[in-house]
Amino acid sequence: MSAEPGPEQAVETIAQREELVEALEQLPRDEHDVLVYRFFVGLAPAEVAPLMDRSDGAVRVLQHRALRRLRALLSADDMRPVPAGART
Repeated sequence: MSAEPGPEQAVETIAQREELVEALEQLPRDEHDVLVYRFFVGLAPAEVAPLMDRSDGAVRVLQHRALRRLRALLSADDMRPVPAGART
C-alpha cells in the first residue's frame, strides 16, 4: 500500500494551496505578514513583534483578526458558483 496521494488528491491539495495563497494576497499587508511569519516561517509572537514594530499582544490581536478575515475570504470562495465541469 502506497503512502503517496493519488492524482485526484494531489490536484485537490494543489487547488487548496492556490486558494489559500489567493486569499492571503487579499489581506491587508500587516495581516498577510503576521500570518506568513507565524505559520509559514514558524516564528513565535515574541519573535514577530520586533519585526513588525509591535508588542507581543498586538501581534496576537493582529493574528486573530487576520485569521478571522482569512476564514471569511475562504468561506466566501466556497459559496461562489463552480463552473460546470470544474469539479465532480
